[in-house]
Amino acid sequence: MRPICSERAPLADIANPFAEAHEPGQIPTFIRAQGTKVILNGGMGGRAIALFKKAGTKTATDATGRVRASLESHLIGTPAAAAPCTEPLAQGQG
Repeated sequence: MRPICSERAPLADIANPFAEAHEPGQIPTFIRAQGTKVILNGGMGGRAIALFKKAGTKTATDATGRVRASLESHLIGTPAAAAPCTEPLAQGQG
């Protein structure tokens, strides 16, 4: 299996020091400090989207399936959307 990377930004595993406990905005700021320009995920609340935007990171909340497929879709330019989850209780945000 070939690695997924762009010539500008190879993939890397980076430990998140705020994974266990954090204040609002710490994770988006940390992720942006790593040079991240976009975060792909399957869903996120409106507040989180706003915090990532404030930190300068684009959010794409329509990622589905396997990581490789989502990354490849993004890298070839498949449009991505950022919309808050519509079921906050199902996402543990209620």
